[in-house]
Amino acid sequence: MYELNGIMYAGENTPELKVTAARVTNDWMMLVTFSNGETRVFDGTRLWGKPVYEPLRNQAVFNDFTIDHGILTWDNDRVDIGTNNLYELCYPYDTAPTDGNATMQPQRELVH
Repeated sequence: MYELNGIMYAGENTPELKVTAARVTNDWMMLVTFSNGETRVFDGTRLWGKPVYEPLRNQAVFNDFTIDHGILTWDNDRVDIGTNNLYELCYPYDTAPTDGNATMQPQRELVH
């Protein structure tokens, strides 16, 4: 149990996850580092079929990301993904699928 702004909450007060760095590595693949120090592999194709993420099917749009206040954003901040959702969609770096798409060839890096 913990108190925040005069309100009592059950459970633990865990810090909010933030994206601290990201790097596109291959077609729709990205290495993402979170504020907990963990680096995970994000496969952007997992968002395909969801209308809000349709712009990310364009590789140039996917590659042109920013990190805004700890949140991964694309298309001039018109497309973003909540950090906790992003974390859940990512694979631990050492268990990412090896379907040939997970080759980690650095193309672009942005660190904030």
